[in-house]
Amino acid sequence: MTITIFIPELLENIISYHKENPKTLFKCSLVSKSWCNIVIPFLWKNPFRFCYSTSQHKIIKVYLQFLSKEFLKEHDLNDLKEIFQINNLKPPTYNYLSFLQELIYITLYDSLINLLKKRIIL
Repeated sequence: MTITIFIPELLENIISYHKENPKTLFKCSLVSKSWCNIVIPFLWKNPFRFCYSTSQHKIIKVYLQFLSKEFLKEHDLNDLKEIFQINNLKPPTYNYLSFLQELIYITLYDSLINLLKKRIIL
C-alpha cells in the first residue's frame, strides 16, 4: 500500500531539511498546491538570501504591492505603485509579508536603490 497524501506536519518536517537549498525548495513548491503552501514560508522567511542581487528588486516590488491606498495617501506616496509599475498587477497569491522573519537592512537598501536605478534608466 502506498501513501499518496502526506500529513502536512510530516511534509513540513521533510522540507525543513532542505531549507538552505532554494532550488530544491522551489522544485518542491511545484509538486502541488499543498506542497507549495508548505514551501512558500520557507522561501520567504528571508527572501533576499536566496536571490541574486540583480533580481532582488523583484522582491521589493512584491512587498510594495501590500501597501494600502490609505498608507500611500497618508504618506503622500500615491504615485509609488505607478512609478514602479505595480499598479495593475493582480494581487499576490500569498501574504508574503507574514512569512518574513529575517531582514538585513543593507540588502533591503541596496535592493531599493537597484529598483530606483532601473526605473530611472527605463
